[in-house]
Formats: sequence, C-alpha cells, structure tokens
Amino acid sequence: MYLRLGRLDLRSRPSYVMWLPSGYKAPANVYLVQYRYELDDSINTMGGFWTMREAEACLQQLQSEEEYGDIWINHETIHERLSDWQSDR
Repeated sequence: MYLRLGRLDLRSRPSYVMWLPSGYKAPANVYLVQYRYELDDSINTMGGFWTMREAEACLQQLQSEEEYGDIWINHETIHERLSDWQSDR
C-alpha cells in the first residue's frame, strides 16, 4: 500500500519513504489478449486494451470463434521513462 503526496511517496514496505523523480508519471496498465501459435510455438497479440472489461469481451469473442486454442489475457505495466520504472521497482 502507498500514499503519494506530490513527489513524496509513502509506502508500507521497505523503503518506507521515497522521493519520486522530478516529472514522475504513473505507469499505464494495459491488457493484452494473446495466444500461442502452435506451428512455431510463438506468442502473438490479438489486441491491447486499457480496461480488463474490454479485454475480457475480446477474449470471449475469440473463444466463441473456436479458431484459437490456448488464449489468455496478459496484464502489462508500461512506464514512460526509465527513472519512473526504477522508482516503482
């Protein structure tokens, strides 16, 4: 759990207090609908969505078409800058 007050980030885990870098932007969360291509065992993305609800709707639609076997939703966190990612580690 954490509380952010401007650039001050208070956390319930070590380190408990941290100053965020200037210009810090919170990461974006995206939901990718992916499947495994059986011929070469590669992973392909069918679509990416900002909300889990839309990703689940896409997943249900693809499952109803029965063309894809192993299909799932993958949650990804995307940072704009390396310093933002380092602050969230």
